[in-house]
Amino acid sequence: MYCKKSSRLVFVIGFSILTILGCGGDTDDLMLKNELIGYWGVVSVKDVEPSRFLTVLLVNEENEDILLKAAHHDFLYLFYVNGSWGLEVIFDVLPNPAPNGIDESLGLVVGTWKGTYQVLGDTLTLTIETEAVKVTPTNEFFEEITGTTEAELQVKLTDKFRMSLINPFDKTFIEINDFRDINGFIGSELTLTIPGSPRGQMRFEKLFVKDFDDTQY
Repeated sequence: MYCKKSSRLVFVIGFSILTILGCGGDTDDLMLKNELIGYWGVVSVKDVEPSRFLTVLLVNEENEDILLKAAHHDFLYLFYVNGSWGLEVIFDVLPNPAPNGIDESLGLVVGTWKGTYQVLGDTLTLTIETEAVKVTPTNEFFEEITGTTEAELQVKLTDKFRMSLINPFDKTFIEINDFRDINGFIGSELTLTIPGSPRGQMRFEKLFVKDFDDTQY
């Protein structure tokens, strides 16, 4: 009789521990997801700052003598409470070096990606549902200086974004930490790490936008 009671007691204790651990896992996922919701500005991609990263995408392999650079306006990720996410990239294409030392935009690039996301444990999975990269010339010498047409550059950039930014980071380890800057401001930083690639990271800082509606997409 004592053995039977002991066995039952061990079973109850073991089941309780598993239940607690299971609930803890769900709570951690929910807490991490709640911390993720909002606007995140990209600080670096694989240790490269945003404008430099975008400049590399503009390199024309067929003609290395043509030098261009990017001046970014927006490079941010948006995560919503309903499980949807978006990426927005906006930058000007500039000649490098600038004629007469004055930067004048040759064209504007606007890239947007939308889809759904899932947080399981410390892993973030992104699914792409829509993708659009639009190049709009703002200078009559766009084709002459860039060495490509609007449509050609659009296709090239779409492919390069997929290879350098979208595909490598579609499933990553996720980490969110608080930090305090030199002025005492407390903010949040997000790090996505490609599995098996310690240096394959993308870093963000949270942007506090007053009119952000986390229920909309």
